[in-house]
Amino acid sequence: IIAARTVTSANGYFDPPDMLGINDAFLTMRAAPMPNARFQLNVGGFANRYGAMGEYDLGRYGTPLIARVGGTGLTGSAQVDFNDLTLMSEIGFQGQLNKAPVGVEPAGWNGFADPNVGSSFAVHAHAGLAWRRLLEVGGHFIYAFTKDDRAEVETIPDGNIAVGAADTRLTMGRFGHLYLGFARTQANRARAVSNVVRILNAPGGPGLMREYLGENSSGTGSLSTVGGQYDFSLGNLLRYPAAFEGNGPDLMASVFAIYTHVNSPSDAAHDDIGKLKVGGELGYAIVKWLAIGARFDHVAQHLKAPDFSQNIITGRVILHSDWNSRDQLAIQYAHFKNGGRTAVREGYPPRDDVTIVPDEHVVSITASMWW
Repeated sequence: IIAARTVTSANGYFDPPDMLGINDAFLTMRAAPMPNARFQLNVGGFANRYGAMGEYDLGRYGTPLIARVGGTGLTGSAQVDFNDLTLMSEIGFQGQLNKAPVGVEPAGWNGFADPNVGSSFAVHAHAGLAWRRLLEVGGHFIYAFTKDDRAEVETIPDGNIAVGAADTRLTMGRFGHLYLGFARTQANRARAVSNVVRILNAPGGPGLMREYLGENSSGTGSLSTVGGQYDFSLGNLLRYPAAFEGNGPDLMASVFAIYTHVNSPSDAAHDDIGKLKVGGELGYAIVKWLAIGARFDHVAQHLKAPDFSQNIITGRVILHSDWNSRDQLAIQYAHFKNGGRTAVREGYPPRDDVTIVPDEHVVSITASMWW
């Protein structure tokens, strides 16, 4: 018996008694097979992610470069083949169930629910062209907005967040996989827009204000983001033309970066700021039960102020039951070289505090299974 009354992706705020840990709940309907066309419709509560930098996942940062759209609604997609070309399109409309009620006490158990965030909706459209499963180019438009008079503070107006983006990926077989993308996010009085849209993991208008635009911006400003990732497998290259499915030793390499420029006209402390994340990773699958990895990350919160930067060096040992098993135990050590003004989020709710000296050594042990 599943006793949940709603799902996390569909709701405007975190309410554990109603959700019971269920993230998505939706139906997928597909049209009868056609020789050169495929049509699909998703209906229910779910999330779509656009700008995945990895070939099969969100990439080394685990962040969609363009946006995440989540709520209750529908998304329809179509693919039509023309010899070596495939035309792809997608359109959707989603809204979030309810909002945090007026008078609710923000606390850890409800994800510090904000009653000043209204019920929000998002419309989105996407189009792309693929050639021989080698090259894909796409364009994206997302418009999220709030229409709700139930905000606790009457002076907070309805607002919106618009995203226009383009991306491309090259799937080059033995020569690796390359993704490049650009996104322009324009927020207009977005203080009341909920997490129906997430930009670089920042939830809605309040998230954009906290992470990029500043608390004095009223949710108005823009982000210009460019990013890319390149992945390469030596095993794929050396075994060509034979197919390699990861069932043997392999040396893998990745380089990746995201740069964002922030314009926040109403908050001078956050205006005209460049933010950069760049890094590289090496992995070596030695035998069927053992792999090792090393990674370097440079994170610059403010390119004009080096004291806000971090360098992270990470080493990892991965144990698993077979080459392509869906279980693993990872033992990881990371060393952080922090700038003098690196902030730690502390308190209830958490706030940036530059007076706290962050840890420089972090050891983690994680076990996971997937299917």
